[in-house]
Amino acid sequence: NRIQGTVNAFLREKKNQILLKKGMSGIINDIFEDALFHLSGQLNLNHIKVRRSFCRENRPIVLDRDRLYEVFLNVLLNAIQATSKKGEITISTKIVSPESGKDASEEFMVSIADTGIGMDETLQTLAFKPFHTIREGGTGLGLSICRKHIDKHGGRMELTSVSGRGTTVRIHLPIADSEG
Repeated sequence: NRIQGTVNAFLREKKNQILLKKGMSGIINDIFEDALFHLSGQLNLNHIKVRRSFCRENRPIVLDRDRLYEVFLNVLLNAIQATSKKGEITISTKIVSPESGKDASEEFMVSIADTGIGMDETLQTLAFKPFHTIREGGTGLGLSICRKHIDKHGGRMELTSVSGRGTTVRIHLPIADSEG
């Protein structure tokens, strides 16, 4: 099923089919809950605790629900696989303002942090490179496809990690105009 899902995601990506629709940022919480339900067996089996801190402010964003589900599912699955038993994954969402002096607007930021094995600097630079993997049986396509999905949303995806301490993936999505 996972191989078929990866191949299907790869083929969809190649077809460039993305259906962006304006919605409210609160849907992000629902997408996460769906992904967590899908992964609940693995979370329970590994006794991994999930902490949630969702933004209460509901702002307009442009999104493709299915693509974001794929992104969250993939990042969460990576976090589960990197986290030892009785580890922890923290999911948070918030509205962030641009750094002072920058000519940018507010963004909706999603953060997924784990207490897993982490990565050294070399692995971090290769994390989004297609076909690069250190996981046995991995395809090396997951994060590269995720980044392309987020790019098509007009956002960006970042990864920070400390070897032996965990990894944090941050996804920044633009806030849409409230008109229209």
